[in-house]
Parts: sequence; structure tokens; C-alpha cells
Amino acid sequence: MSVSEPESSVDHDLPASWLLDSAIDWLVAALLVVAGAVLAVPGALFYAAVDEELARELVAEQTVESTILTEAETIEVTEALGSWTGLGMVVTGVALVVAGVWFLVHYRRVRSRGGERALAESRRNVVLGAAVTAVASSIPLSPVIGGGLAGYLERGGGAVAAGTLSGLVASVPVVLLLVFPTVGVATVSVPIAAVLVAALLFSVVYLVALSALGGYLGGAVAGSR
Repeated sequence: MSVSEPESSVDHDLPASWLLDSAIDWLVAALLVVAGAVLAVPGALFYAAVDEELARELVAEQTVESTILTEAETIEVTEALGSWTGLGMVVTGVALVVAGVWFLVHYRRVRSRGGERALAESRRNVVLGAAVTAVASSIPLSPVIGGGLAGYLERGGGAVAAGTLSGLVASVPVVLLLVFPTVGVATVSVPIAAVLVAALLFSVVYLVALSALGGYLGGAVAGSR
């Protein structure tokens, strides 16, 4: 009497959902790293190029002019705005690259451990929406696109919240970009620094509000399918 070994019913192929999730993780990380490089490299060149001599040339050629500042003040503001903007681009770019690498490593560990899948995917949807908003920033109303994607992927009652959070996440690099020139210019001209602060606040409200709208629309589209 011979005993035959039972055939294994275990499928060693990776499930399609795992492959899709892994692809999205790589996409998010790639978007963050590319956006960071696009900011950091020209930012470093900009920071290195802007100095008092260049500012004087720009003012002398009337490339930069002001009706409310003296020539000396205009030179100081131009130099501060240029150098601090370049520094802000470098810091923001490096932060995005680090965030992209961390995101990929973190989510690969989450998937290998299992558990808290829904929470992990919700956070990923938020970051993906924010990354899309940043990459598509040259397109009008891009926060609606990013928030819409986050809301669509989230579905259900959390769509608006996902869109709103994606707008908050997308506003972080914007805040970094504007904080540096604001600090630099504040040492020279407080009124101009105040204008930059107003621009910063407007940018945050713009990003969050339109991302929330996008989340609502994305959730509505997902719910209709």
C-alpha cells in the first residue's frame, strides 16, 4: 500500500492587490523624490548665484525696481529674497527626497508585517494626493486633482477628510518655501515680509479648501461606480 503526498494547494504567486499596492508605494516615493530634486538642484544654483553684486546689477538695469523702497533697500530686499528663496528650495527639496525614501521603506515594512492595512492605505492615499497636487502645481486648480484622487481611493465617508488631509500635507512644502524668504526679507523690510506671510496663509487655505472639494468630488465618483 503506497501513500501519496497530498498536493499543495498554496499559491505562491503574489496577489494582485499586493502588487498594486507595491506599485502605488513606488509611485508615491518616486513623485516625492523627483519633486524634491526639481526643487533642490535649481535652488542650490540660485542660492550660489544671488549676491549683492547681482542684486545691484538687477536694480541698475531696472530688472527689479520699486516705487516704495529706496535703491539701497531694493538691493537689500532683492539679495535677501533671492538667497533665502534658494535656501528654502534646497531645504524643501532635500526634505521631499528624504520623505520619499522614508515613505517607501516604511510602507514596505508595514506590508511585510501585515495588520493595520486600512489605516496604512488611508495614509498612503493622503500622501499620494498631496504628491499629485505638488507635481501638477503648474495646472490650474491642481489641489482638486490631488484631493480628488485621495477621496476616490478612500471612498466612503472618509473621502472629504482624505482630500482635506492631502491639502494639509501638500501645504507643508509650500510653507517651507515661503518661510525662508519671509524670514530673510523681514530683516530688511517688515511690510514686504507681511505680504509674504499673507501669501503663505492664502496658499494654505487655497490648498486645503480645493483639496477638500476634490475629496468630495472623488468620493462622489467612487460612490457612483
